[in-house]
Amino acid sequence: YMLDPVVLLTELKKNNSEVIEVINNGSNKWFYEIDFLHSELDSAIKIDSFERVDFQKPFRAYMLKISKAKSLQVISRNLNNWFPHIVFFDKDLVVLTVIKKERVFKGLKVTIPENTRYIKVTDTYNLINIKRGLSVIVR
Repeated sequence: YMLDPVVLLTELKKNNSEVIEVINNGSNKWFYEIDFLHSELDSAIKIDSFERVDFQKPFRAYMLKISKAKSLQVISRNLNNWFPHIVFFDKDLVVLTVIKKERVFKGLKVTIPENTRYIKVTDTYNLINIKRGLSVIVR
């Protein structure tokens, strides 16, 4: 299967990544040197401090991009059965902390670990449990 180089370049540029060099090593072998130094998650929603964001029905986990925040408050809407699953990542997408609960919460306030850049908020079991959406406040 041959990778379409135009599609690859387009997707990498969306995340601020850059192809430095492409080497053809045989009829079906290609090597790509890619610079991820300034890469970011394009799909992550940027949230500023003291901002409240109301999310609608999720089709996948909510990915948030933050900067210099101390706490995260997540509020579940009425009739949801939210089993919190929150993952904190640094700028290189290294997992810093995972919060996973085995019981229903209507809301949760947690301290954000130092050097957190991205936060994934989802349900431990199934997105149907949060089908009415969640609200997020970053402080």
